Amino acid sequence: MTTTHPGSARTSLREWATGVTVFAAIMLMIGGILDIMRGIAEIADDDIFVPFESPTSR
Repeated sequence: MTTTHPGSARTSLREWATGVTVFAAIMLMIGGILDIMRGIAEIADDDIFVPFESPTSR
């Protein structure tokens, strides 16, 4: 007969939780990097971000 140790269930649950946490951290980092790249691309596009010109300078 095999016996189940009470610590083995906690260990597998802890490993599962660690894996999910690492996955979530990687997904958040990828999302952040993509947002930074998207922001740089939008700033580089001159059609959207036009420098302010005051009406009195004309």
